[in-house]
Amino acid sequence: MGIDRATRSILVGSGHLAYRLSVLVAASGSEIVLLARDDTRSASVGGSTFGLIERMLRDVDLTTISSAYLVDDRDEVNLEFLIALLSVDRRLPVVVSLFNENIAPHLQAANPNVRVLNPAKIAAPTFIDALDVALSDALRRSPATRSGGASGAFGQF
Repeated sequence: MGIDRATRSILVGSGHLAYRLSVLVAASGSEIVLLARDDTRSASVGGSTFGLIERMLRDVDLTTISSAYLVDDRDEVNLEFLIALLSVDRRLPVVVSLFNENIAPHLQAANPNVRVLNPAKIAAPTFIDALDVALSDALRRSPATRSGGASGAFGQF
């Protein structure tokens, strides 16, 4: 009995985003093939990072992979894995996390199966909303605000 291609996904990364994504992908019934960032760090000791990624991918039966999620905290790791994956299978759907979006239009124009997302840009509105709530609460609790002073929590500046 072979493994169904639609049930395996590659996940590159080891941070919180990778953890949360692995939980979501596993909940959807997919098996995760984790290629951790720590494995690529050993390339600095001997050999190239790209060579190590190539060896890691050889150990994975890519015919059983339906998608890849490249969500390492470092753009260069995600880009190296993206190049390696595209050199093997240009049809593989890949979601890649890049903080520097300048290359995104070029990647997506050349590879329609690549989707580039900036986690900071996605999270920024939620972060600002949370910051605004915390700031509003702090201003409401400020003694200067309760006594009618206009300086609020920023009076010392």
